[in-house]
Amino acid sequence: TQEERGYRANERHGLGAMEPERTSGTGTAASLPEWGSRNKAEAVKLQQMGVKAGIPDLCLPVPMGMYNGLYIEMKYDTGRLEDSQKKMLKALAAAGHYCTVCYGAEEAIRVLQEYINLKKIDAGKREDTMSEQNLMIRKNGKVKCIIFKE
Repeated sequence: TQEERGYRANERHGLGAMEPERTSGTGTAASLPEWGSRNKAEAVKLQQMGVKAGIPDLCLPVPMGMYNGLYIEMKYDTGRLEDSQKKMLKALAAAGHYCTVCYGAEEAIRVLQEYINLKKIDAGKREDTMSEQNLMIRKNGKVKCIIFKE
């Protein structure tokens, strides 16, 4: 099915995207599990376990530059953000994290590489800030804002 193909591709992209962080030496990145479709009983059980809807796929909980951490939501092909994902990304950004959506491993690798090379203190050259503003979608080398409906 298309959902299964998307899951497998998302899994591959997530694993490949982690390589820059693995080689950086922090050893703190996490690729969060994909839960996929679930029935009501599974959803209730996960909720009771404390699993929150909308948690991004990749997490690097290490402060770099002006950010408290990095969260990347991975998407594939024509995948779209769920409302729960938008809400979570917005909340994480408000808490000082850099949050972005990447379509494919190449986009995520670029974000990770830039993030792990941010300077702790800005010397007036914006070296502590990502080149693209927070809460952006990166797809095929293009960047656009996430649209939030209030």
